[in-house]
Amino acid sequence: MRGHIGAVLLISFSLVGQTPPGGSNGTAQPNQTNPSNAVSAQTESKSNEPAKPKLKRQYTDLSGFDLAPKHDTHTTQIGGGTRSFGGETTLYAPHRAKSFDLHPQLSWTHPTKVQRFIVTVMDSSGATIYQKEVIGRTFRYPDDAPALHPGGTYVWTVQPGSSLMGPRSEPAEILVVADPERSELRDELSKCGQDELSQAEVFVEHRIWYDAIGKLSHLIEERPSPDLYERRAEIYEEVSNTTSLAADDRSTASQIPAQH
Repeated sequence: MRGHIGAVLLISFSLVGQTPPGGSNGTAQPNQTNPSNAVSAQTESKSNEPAKPKLKRQYTDLSGFDLAPKHDTHTTQIGGGTRSFGGETTLYAPHRAKSFDLHPQLSWTHPTKVQRFIVTVMDSSGATIYQKEVIGRTFRYPDDAPALHPGGTYVWTVQPGSSLMGPRSEPAEILVVADPERSELRDELSKCGQDELSQAEVFVEHRIWYDAIGKLSHLIEERPSPDLYERRAEIYEEVSNTTSLAADDRSTASQIPAQH
């Protein structure tokens, strides 16, 4: 009798030992997590997330500021200079470009520290209508100078005050906007009111180099911002003589905190 009872108990204990934890049918309880399933679910969740867009600088086609065809030669011949050790004066302007303003802003550069220059403005025949020695590398055609006329074509050059510092620069042509485009511009500018940024964009749209750069430069002086520097850089990039200025503007823009 005792042997029979012992056998029964031994069989019972054996059956209990074979029962898997968490249930009698060998199925895992819902509150337990399978590590491999968790990793798979996490991977699937990440794959379903939308990809974050990469930040990329937008490119705007602003070609058309320089009106001179490739390999074009100027009709106005400019005499060469004597040999020098100073270097070449480079005009910050297209070879041929438009101006709405009858008193455009002119800028240039020189590889030395020289600051005394002679600015010469000629008509389409090559006759000098204005010449002045200036200090600095920026000059606005003055109100008391011989007037530039709508529809006229003018040539300007710059040379160091001393011929030993370099020859006269290559010339640049200014085409003063005439009607009917001039009247159209007046109408568009009047709609802008006092908004100088909108005015600048009008000049950009019409590819009026001297006024687009002039307006943006004035705005930058008044309230510099990354957007203004970037916009001017986009225009500078379109002209071979001003690509270095574009790089300078982009560098400056990256150092200015964005305004929110």
